[in-house]
Amino acid sequence: MTIKILGSRCASCRRLERNAKIAVAELGISAEARKVVGIPEILAYGVARIPSLVINEQVYSQGKVQSVNELKTIFSNVFNQPEESVAIHE
Repeated sequence: MTIKILGSRCASCRRLERNAKIAVAELGISAEARKVVGIPEILAYGVARIPSLVINEQVYSQGKVQSVNELKTIFSNVFNQPEESVAIHE
C-alpha cells in the first residue's frame, strides 16, 4: 500500500502525516508513506484543498485531518481489499 499526504508544511498537513504514521505503526501493516509538497505534483491529483490523503494513487480525502482511528479504519479496509475494488471517499 502506498500512502501520500499532499500538502504544504502547514500544521494540518503535518498533523495528518503524523496521524498516518501512527495508524500504520499501530496496525503493523506494510505501507510506503511519503509527503508530496510540490504544487505541480499536487495539482496532478486534481485536489482543491490540502491536506489530501492519497492511497494507492486514489484520492480519499481533501481538506480534512483524519484522526488516528479514522485512518486505521481506512487503511484496514484498503489493505484487505484488492486495489481495483477500493472506492474513493471524499
